[in-house]
Amino acid sequence: MNAQERKAFAETIRPAVKGQSDKFSWRLYRRALRKGREQVYLMAWSFIDGYRAPSLDDLETGNTPAYQIAIGVKVDGWFHGNNLRNICTPGSAKHDWAYSPAHHVAEWIEITEWFWANYLRVGRCLFWKHEHNWIAINRNARKCAHCGRHQRRSVRTKRVIERKEVWA
Repeated sequence: MNAQERKAFAETIRPAVKGQSDKFSWRLYRRALRKGREQVYLMAWSFIDGYRAPSLDDLETGNTPAYQIAIGVKVDGWFHGNNLRNICTPGSAKHDWAYSPAHHVAEWIEITEWFWANYLRVGRCLFWKHEHNWIAINRNARKCAHCGRHQRRSVRTKRVIERKEVWA
């Protein structure tokens, strides 16, 4: 991918304000300027518990954490790149890592087309569920400015019966 193609792709995921993430991540945009449209994989390895079998069902239900998505390239059973959490989190290392076959690289599932199509549509809300930018529509409804998700307010009455032991 030449410099012109990298820049054209990066412009599709460019945040509105320089240096700030909005719908799209500023750090992922900067990476796209340098490396273009990279391959994306669902990892079979997790730094939390070691091995975690990848499942495409997790993608569809939205249960895939950003640390389990890897962006980079596979070469001879090795992976060179970084996970999405490190790429998008300010203060974390920007450099790429090499994941050996011991990280179950052979079991990683390529999700490049799915990832970029959904990232263009939804943005960061795809993997950071609690980072919505809510805008009030009215008193009882709100909408995320990034992904378009709607929520309605409901009021639930909660009755609590409390028993305390008192010595008199």
